Order: sequence, then structure tokens, then C-alpha cells
Amino acid sequence: MVKGEPLFPRIEVTEDGQTIFGNTKKAKEAKGQKQTQSGAMTLAEKKAAKEAKKAEARARQAAAEAAKAAKKAEKEAAKEEKKDEKEAVQAVKKAADGDVVTSAEAAKETKMTEKPSVAKDNKRFIDPLIVAKLTGQEIVPEEHFEMEPLKPEISMDDFAKLDLRVATIVAAEKVPKTEKLMKLQVKLGDETRVIVSGIAKYYEPEELPGKNVILVANLKPAKLRGIMSYGMLLAASDGLGNLVLADAPGMVSGSRVK
Repeated sequence: MVKGEPLFPRIEVTEDGQTIFGNTKKAKEAKGQKQTQSGAMTLAEKKAAKEAKKAEARARQAAAEAAKAAKKAEKEAAKEEKKDEKEAVQAVKKAADGDVVTSAEAAKETKMTEKPSVAKDNKRFIDPLIVAKLTGQEIVPEEHFEMEPLKPEISMDDFAKLDLRVATIVAAEKVPKTEKLMKLQVKLGDETRVIVSGIAKYYEPEELPGKNVILVANLKPAKLRGIMSYGMLLAASDGLGNLVLADAPGMVSGSRVK
């Protein structure tokens, strides 16, 4: 017996309009070619989608890295600015402990810069521009500076009413929402007092504990920013934006100042 073709073959029409009778050799070849083309198209589409997905992931990663780098740069810039400002503040305060070289004198001895520098004679130099920026005050050149007038004379009885004592600073912190006020805890003999002083622009809280200062011990208490202050600290100011606390190193807390 010989196997023949089906009596009623299936009729198919290809995409290009050809009529093919099913199960014939020609039909099988056309069908296989169509499946091959369909499979190839599907594989290409999958590959393209995969590449597009990878490109999108790389773009997201690049954007995230750029944002991270920008944030880091901004943080470093803020840190450097804060560091420069702190150094300038400390320079102003340290200069108050020694001689201050005026702009005219400094120009002869050393080149002036935007930051404080040290002259050849080891005197401390404060750039008036920095002082003005930190204190918000107008700086008067030394050649035009005049000492403030003296107050009216008082008698010894008036002076004797003041009770000046040596006190030791135990703790210090800035008063919130203020630029000038510093809250201090001072030891006066066997007692501890709270003092509110306007020295926050000239001293950092961490450098004050252990420092002996002069306290007006019998001053009437006053409330400053909701804090009761029991006394006042003595300080010297030169009118050029510099201020330094009067101190008594080596003296026992509670000692009388005469």
C-alpha cells in the first residue's frame, strides 16, 4: 500500500496572498518559515525591551549619584563656611587677651588678608572688617578713636556699696533664640548662682568652665529672657568690637576684690 495525499486537505492563505493546501510539503515549508520569522521578531523585541530597561536603570543610578554628590558638596561647603566663621570668632576673642595691632601698623609689618594674621612682633592682629561683621558695629580707626568720657565722680562710700567677688564658672550655655546672652553657673564660695551675661558673641560655652571671673555679687536680681540673673560679670571693652572678661586666675572662689 502506498500512502497518498489527504482527499480533503486544509486550505490556508498566507500573508502575501498565496493559497496553500495543508499538510503538503509546500504548506509545511511556508508554515515553518512563518513561525521562524515570528519567533525572530519576538526575540528581537525581548532583547530591545531588556536593553531599554537596563538603560533606564543606568539613568536612575546616574541621577541618584549626581544628587548624592550635589548634597555632599553642599554639606561640605556649609561645613567650611561654619569652620571659617568659628575661626574668625575665636580669633576675635583671642585678640582681646593681648595687644591689638591696628590696620595701619599691620600694613607695615605684614600683608593684610581677609583672615586674622600674626604680625612679626607676635602681637595679635584683628581685621576690622571681620570685627564689624561679627559684632555688627561700626569700626572707628584708632587714629580717630576717642575714649569714652568718664562718669561723674563718686565717693568712697558709694564705691564701698559694691561687693565685688571672685567667682568660678562651673557651666555655660547659650540662651536659645538670642545672639548675645550666655547662661552661666558660677560658684561663689559655698553657693552656686545663675548669671545671664551678654558675652555669647565673644566666648564659646566650652571655653568658660573653670575660669575665675569678677562678679558684682550684691546686684539686685533681674530677669532676662525668663531667666533670673543673680549678679553681673565685669568685662573690658575697647570700643573696637573686642571684649574680654575681667578675671582673677589662681584666686579662691569667694575672694573679695578690693
